[in-house]
Amino acid sequence: MAEESYWSQIQKIKRKPRPIGYRMHNVDGQGLTGGGRLVRYLISACEQRNIPILFNTKAIELLNDNKFRVVGVKCVTDDGVKEFFGTRGVVIATGGFSANRELLCRYMGGPLSRLALRGSPYTMGENIELTRPLGAQFVHMDQFHCGPIVEETHANPNFVIDAGLGIDVDVRGKRFMDEVFTYTQKSFATAQLTPENLAYHVIDSHWELSAKAAKKFIDMKTKVLVADTVEELVQKMGADQKQFTALINEF
Repeated sequence: MAEESYWSQIQKIKRKPRPIGYRMHNVDGQGLTGGGRLVRYLISACEQRNIPILFNTKAIELLNDNKFRVVGVKCVTDDGVKEFFGTRGVVIATGGFSANRELLCRYMGGPLSRLALRGSPYTMGENIELTRPLGAQFVHMDQFHCGPIVEETHANPNFVIDAGLGIDVDVRGKRFMDEVFTYTQKSFATAQLTPENLAYHVIDSHWELSAKAAKKFIDMKTKVLVADTVEELVQKMGADQKQFTALINEF
């Protein structure tokens, strides 16, 4: 069976009602991540249209004409500095600045500059900074999407903290936010309200997926604390036993 093209998937999405066909669509990875498969579709589309893709080519300056219109880009290549000129303009496609702690601090504030990195370590906002000498107007730079992540292993626990059960506590065992929050709000609150940008989601075996979730994260070499009693759990957490026990009893 022939592989379904990216563009045929797009046409199917366009026929779907809102909000499915309005907000986004998911790419079937077919054994890869969705992003990995999407990149392959896009490369294939460029090859079919004879559009060249240049690797190891880093943009360092936007070139402009005598009317201050952007007409090209100066790049560092394997063969030195080269200039490329566009026939109908220059498009900047960038993933933001999630890996740039300085820009995160500047536009979103100190606490959010400590968010655990979810994506590429190379998303440094350099393409955005290239527009600064041209007087570009930066707006909505404080708007972002984030989610829970274990920085060391990149395990994503959002299906656990969105299960509608359990409580969220800091490393001292103190509850610090409303569990009705979405995972984005919880990530925001954890960065703002805990000095360590670290929290535990405490859940018990009444949740039918608790054992499966614990196994999944343990298999991913991600820290999970499993205990048979509250006393054993608080000891493993290193939290304040009196405070945490009172919280559990109240819950």
